[in-house]
Amino acid sequence: MSRQVSCQECNKSFPSKQRLTQHRRCHKKSHACQEPVCQRKDPPVCFGTKRDLLRHQQMHTRSMGKQQCPYCQAELAWRPDNFKRHVDSNHDGGITGAASRGDEETVREYLSNYPDAVDAKEGGDKTPLSLAVAAGHLNVARLLLNNKADIESTTGTGLTPLWAAITNQQTAMVDILLDWGADIEPGSPSNWIWVIKHRFHVEPLVKALVERSTDIHATVLRACGLAMKAGPKVGRDYVEMLFRMPAVTGEVASRVSTRLLADFCQDYRPFSSIWAGILVRHGADVNHQTDGKTNMMLAAELGRLEVVRSLMYHGADVNAKGKHGWTALHAAAYCSYLWHDPLPLVKRLVRQGADCRAVTDTGETPIDIALGVIEKNRTDRGFKHYAFNEIVRYMKAVAGSNPS
Repeated sequence: MSRQVSCQECNKSFPSKQRLTQHRRCHKKSHACQEPVCQRKDPPVCFGTKRDLLRHQQMHTRSMGKQQCPYCQAELAWRPDNFKRHVDSNHDGGITGAASRGDEETVREYLSNYPDAVDAKEGGDKTPLSLAVAAGHLNVARLLLNNKADIESTTGTGLTPLWAAITNQQTAMVDILLDWGADIEPGSPSNWIWVIKHRFHVEPLVKALVERSTDIHATVLRACGLAMKAGPKVGRDYVEMLFRMPAVTGEVASRVSTRLLADFCQDYRPFSSIWAGILVRHGADVNHQTDGKTNMMLAAELGRLEVVRSLMYHGADVNAKGKHGWTALHAAAYCSYLWHDPLPLVKRLVRQGADCRAVTDTGETPIDIALGVIEKNRTDRGFKHYAFNEIVRYMKAVAGSNPS
């Protein structure tokens, strides 16, 4: 049975010193309330944790400033929940409540009597436009937009009315917001691409967004990339749908496919040969070079045998040279990562015709590269010396030399 330890300040008992140490932090009370009424007390009001301080501050009403209700001019202690409670109970939810219900006449009345309420959040984090858009009330949304509602207003999490329309699959509402100039560019607060994570069956919405985009290449690239992260089972039909759109020309599809294939070759994400087939079918260049490295080199230097196999199947050149005259076999021979065995990759490349005698701009063969790696890591106990010695022996045998 473990020995109990006690706190000297409050005499509480704990089963371990670790629990006691955690408890003692509560006695330090380093989080002070900054409200004047609490600062005047002796001692000042302090708490041991931020959570306790936040709970205390939420109950602060006495010393807070007053907020005037725009509808009845009542003075309220300014707290979002106080204000919302007052509006809900005395004004039937105000303009936000009317907008969420789709009550066009009430919204019109509020706008005529209180024009500044068009973007009022009334204690919440959503404007009347966001609420009307999410519920699909077209007439209310048009009324608010005609009264200069902020089309890029954001919620507490930074989401705009356009994003609300997309997540709620309000196709007609998306068209209205786009006609009014809603921002759909990648990186904006209304970045519609996030919706792809959750909804893969909204073709009319995505079609409208792609066709309205000023940079179709960037839009399709990000959309396809995000869909591919979800895996072929979920994202395959979505990627095919994007490439079928009239706005996505053959040149755009080829650029996007080539870029995505290169990204997969230099990434550790799970790879499926299904993606390679789709991308090649839409114009991906299997011999594309990124910063002087071919796709085969990018995959080989990370030891990604499954990617190399797929590239070979689709006609990649195993002897294509990149920067400084390196080939995929040079990259595989240089690869010294500890979490995989490079020998199967080297064998696969050689069987497909990789030249063991190919030289770089500095006159080095893949065998020379492997020997250099062995020499560099001679004192490293974690290095797989046996694997690289096997690589050297195998390539020397293929090249016609006597194995060492």
